[in-house]
Amino acid sequence: MPDRNIIYTKDGSHTVYSSKFDSLYHSSYGAIIESKHIFIESGLRYFTEKYNQNLIKILEYGFGTGLNALLSMDFVANKNFKLEYTGLEAYPLNIDVVSKLNYLHKTNLLPFKNEFLSMHNNDNILNLKLNGNFIFNKLKIKFEQFDSKDKFDIIYYDVFGAEIQPGFWLRPHLDKVIDNLSQNGILITYGAKGSFKRALKSLGLEVRSLPGPPGKREITRAVKH
Repeated sequence: MPDRNIIYTKDGSHTVYSSKFDSLYHSSYGAIIESKHIFIESGLRYFTEKYNQNLIKILEYGFGTGLNALLSMDFVANKNFKLEYTGLEAYPLNIDVVSKLNYLHKTNLLPFKNEFLSMHNNDNILNLKLNGNFIFNKLKIKFEQFDSKDKFDIIYYDVFGAEIQPGFWLRPHLDKVIDNLSQNGILITYGAKGSFKRALKSLGLEVRSLPGPPGKREITRAVKH
């Protein structure tokens, strides 16, 4: 039995089930709806409307299917700023699995087919220029081993849930995560456990609970001042 299997979510878009972690990569209520609501609208759009920057750097913990990257690339298309995107993924998906995902069809982004597939062609990718103002990086690395001198404006925190990987939602791991944020940078995630939000507050972040997508009562956005 393969480790990763494609299944449908309620909005008709695919997600992947990992038998290794006994978990879905996205919400069963809708992968695309979830990604747009949390990471694009509550994360990327929020930041771009609040700050006028020529370059925005995003760090994603849990690159997975690449859906968040695809939607981020679409968001900045024809915008007057550049987006540098870095995805961390310890267990990259096989390109054969990725090629069967229906995100391009469901989002009417078929013109981005080559760009989307190129995100998965290699486990490690550096400075790949896609769609004019989108610069893509991907590292095959365990989250706890990631170390960077760069600071990021937005962190997409899309790791598996606290019931599966509890340490990733608590200090001291979060200390390293937040250290990667720039001043006024934001962390956006579907996670909303009280212990997680208390850990972020103990690190000096301004933490807000926001309405969640279908199937999720609330999500979390934290700002580093």
